[in-house]
Amino acid sequence: MTEGMNVKDYDYDLPEELIAQDPLEDRSSSRLMVLDRQTGDVEHRHFTDILEYLHPGDCLVINNTKVIPARLFGVKEDTQAKIEVLLLKRKENDIWETLVKPGKKAKPGTKLVFGDGLLTAEVVDVVEEGNRLIQFHYDGIFEEILDQLGQMPLPPYITHQLKDKNRYQTVYAKYDGSAAAPTAGLHFTKELLQKVKDMGVDIAEVTLHVGLGTFRPVKVENVLDHHMHSEFYMVSQEAADKINRAKESGYSYREPVTFETLNEMIGYRLMNNESLMNAFPDDAAQMEACRKENAAIETFRATLPESGSDEEAYAYWRQYWQDVLHQEAPSYFVPAMTLTIFALNTSPR
Repeated sequence: MTEGMNVKDYDYDLPEELIAQDPLEDRSSSRLMVLDRQTGDVEHRHFTDILEYLHPGDCLVINNTKVIPARLFGVKEDTQAKIEVLLLKRKENDIWETLVKPGKKAKPGTKLVFGDGLLTAEVVDVVEEGNRLIQFHYDGIFEEILDQLGQMPLPPYITHQLKDKNRYQTVYAKYDGSAAAPTAGLHFTKELLQKVKDMGVDIAEVTLHVGLGTFRPVKVENVLDHHMHSEFYMVSQEAADKINRAKESGYSYREPVTFETLNEMIGYRLMNNESLMNAFPDDAAQMEACRKENAAIETFRATLPESGSDEEAYAYWRQYWQDVLHQEAPSYFVPAMTLTIFALNTSPR
């Protein structure tokens, strides 16, 4: 098994009493854990301190997706048995891909009722991993009915619904489509984002609608064997230009090329290709491209000495980029996660 890919290696203890059930009045007062990847040092700060880790010329990428009140509670029309539906992905003709609890009660042809008949539905098919395709029927505008009847799909460790649905939205949420919030972004306020802009940091908005993958538990022993579901995303030309401009002007954090960083880069690439193959097993062209590149990477890695000078490492670095990746080699190594910032939804202590 690939080192570090056993799901048990990611277990940790999180005492229930430390999980905040209600958000702070001031979003940005939440606690912030900062992990320095190079030293392993951990600092406990507050989210407003994120300004200390940003620099002029950096680019902060935010996800402007908007969470829909995707959890519906209803009954079966014939037996009045309770049923729960979680909307995942909109199809055509008012059909949604959904998760249904209990799924055994939702066979094709089953009719459902929500809000005393304000919204009705029928299960039309069972698809991948037991998801149900459900067609809804209503008078009026679906989004308005959903806002009236639906609840926010909060994580299972949050035991009650929020009084204000907007607290499960980022302050920059724009486009409906997510079944869960991009949670780290919940701690930004408009005022804090303005301070980020004022210090010369570019803010690029992208859209990624969080879907089924965030709800599916990892049931396999090797993380690489876990099937990842696709999600809708959109990157505008404006956002791409901002990100590329920041990349071209240099990074706040970079490391010299050594044999250690070269091997680290190779490991990232192999894991990325494995993830792509697991995510798109039916894409023959994608599978073949990843397999071909992985074979080339392994052949190249077999030629690497265990150690050597930085000058020798840089020569191999250039060879790796040019002969294996067929790209121009950058003159430095940018770690995948030099500085990791975790926003914790807990009360400050």
